[in-house]
Amino acid sequence: MNTNHKCHEVTLRDGQRVDIATKEGADAFLKSVQVSNFKYFSQQVEKLTKPRKKGKLPFNTKLKIHDFFGYLAENADKDLFREKIPESEIRCWMNYVIQEIKQLTTNKSWIQTGDSMGACVLQPFQTMFMHAVPVALAFETGFFQVLSNFVKARKAGANREMPSQRICNILASAVCWTVIVSTTRFDNKWTTSKAFRKLDDSGFLEEFLRIATVPQARGGWEWEMLCQVLYALERCPDILNKRFKKGEACGETLQAILGGSDGSRNMSSQIKERLLAIAKAKMKTGSSSQIGRGCSKCGKFGWSESFDLSMMHCARCKAAFYCSRECQRADWKHHKKTCIPYTKRDLKDAAKAEDTLVNFFTEHGVRLVSEMSLACQMAGGLDFNEMVIELDFKLDKDGIVPAMKQSPIIKIEPIQNYTEGSRQARPQWFSTIEDSKPETYDALVKILADESAPRNSLKFLFRSGEQNVYCITYVVRDDVLVSLPSE
Repeated sequence: MNTNHKCHEVTLRDGQRVDIATKEGADAFLKSVQVSNFKYFSQQVEKLTKPRKKGKLPFNTKLKIHDFFGYLAENADKDLFREKIPESEIRCWMNYVIQEIKQLTTNKSWIQTGDSMGACVLQPFQTMFMHAVPVALAFETGFFQVLSNFVKARKAGANREMPSQRICNILASAVCWTVIVSTTRFDNKWTTSKAFRKLDDSGFLEEFLRIATVPQARGGWEWEMLCQVLYALERCPDILNKRFKKGEACGETLQAILGGSDGSRNMSSQIKERLLAIAKAKMKTGSSSQIGRGCSKCGKFGWSESFDLSMMHCARCKAAFYCSRECQRADWKHHKKTCIPYTKRDLKDAAKAEDTLVNFFTEHGVRLVSEMSLACQMAGGLDFNEMVIELDFKLDKDGIVPAMKQSPIIKIEPIQNYTEGSRQARPQWFSTIEDSKPETYDALVKILADESAPRNSLKFLFRSGEQNVYCITYVVRDDVLVSLPSE
């Protein structure tokens, strides 16, 4: 098979030409190869490194080869990519990239400007790290240690500036995919804490904090993914306790960034809030259920214990919180639709239920967001707030708690399947409360069907007891995930 002059066109052995910039073309390319004969990566690496009699390999040729790797990784079916491309081929490519980055680390252009034409070698990582084998090999080959030295070299320059926005976006995406893939696609899935611990062991977690401060284009999937991974870091108390304390690299880096002596001077307010939340979580490890609770009307937050104590709650339901009486009055028109008086026992059960979900999200947050994104696409492009995540924390007949399995059983459905028509998608345990507790059922339906919820809000419907069913919402405000009590 031969590549056309256009980097994304390939001619197969049967003469068929396919475009690997499409899913159909990428899959057709991989289906046409035999695993035992697949040498494409090593052949391209040889082409990139082979001495030439007449000067160096043209830059455009190098760029086309790197783009080909990126297109293939982005568009090919994940299982097909893993089945057809031998690990030895990916290792060959990874070793080549490591050597290239080592050379770039001492490049004057890189140190002075934070960018380099040679950095095109990094471009495929935005998509290559969507796959499990490249991520696993990155840790095995010491890739992140080399990458850490690469970023540090730029920071050690005369102006101590950050790498360019382009490079930072590539590296941030690579780290985000590393966390997501290692916790969702490894054969032996890592916990979120283990993923961050491995990154810190390689010395790259502190560099990731710095890279995150460089502005990115808001609204894209890369931005969303960066916010979610920073949120996941906030919910890892063991990492914050051990790796973010005074004297540790991550702790010192975070303090320097928030103090204005490190990171980008153009850091967005949203990322600064996220990093502040991580610092706050470090101070409040052990009481994570209160982290991020803010005013139900204006979304105002504070980063001190005094602010938490100053918050007022609705005297009737004791579930909505406000920073002032003005906000409480202004929110009443909306809040009264779901404001239901609770007994002390109800409040106690609800508090336990909220802690249960907060702990669950701490462990599996990245996977939930990733699967929600996929479910929205498969449902025809629905927004997060049009879907519901269903969890069951009650023992089943086999003595197993579905949501507490090593690989938790979750269900994601369009909300309309719970609130309209035949409601066939609802679990039996949700339907039974319609008869036993009609007022609770009505309240839950109102919460699910609340069209005023932000587009990026995650709605959880979960059971923690025989008839104890709750709704809790995680909502994105200004691109920051915030835990809110059910109203």
